[in-house]
Amino acid sequence: MAGAPSLLVSILDELLEDDLKRFRWNLSYNVPEGFETIPKGRVEKGKHVTETVTQMVEAYGEEGAVTVTLYALRKTNQNNLAQRLETEHNGGRADGPSHVDGAPVQPGAAAPQVSI
Repeated sequence: MAGAPSLLVSILDELLEDDLKRFRWNLSYNVPEGFETIPKGRVEKGKHVTETVTQMVEAYGEEGAVTVTLYALRKTNQNNLAQRLETEHNGGRADGPSHVDGAPVQPGAAAPQVSI
């Protein structure tokens, strides 16, 4: 399984410019319950996806960044990318033990409830 930051970069690299803008907008205004938004100035400061991933990992930790990414991808109708992220993050298992309601969590950690 790839490390979460590398996996997130490869997923976000698939987004077209407008889709990436919508994804970043979600980070500032629309994240799952239990997560803080990232201020718009911080999200927009980095124009490359690696900078966006760094901001997410700093704000949420690796597992939280995956959870927020899944949520934002689904909010922007990027369901194929969300499925790919979930599958690759779970080591090829689409329904592995490390996810709840479509949001991956660290084993043994309480998962925030994600509703779309």
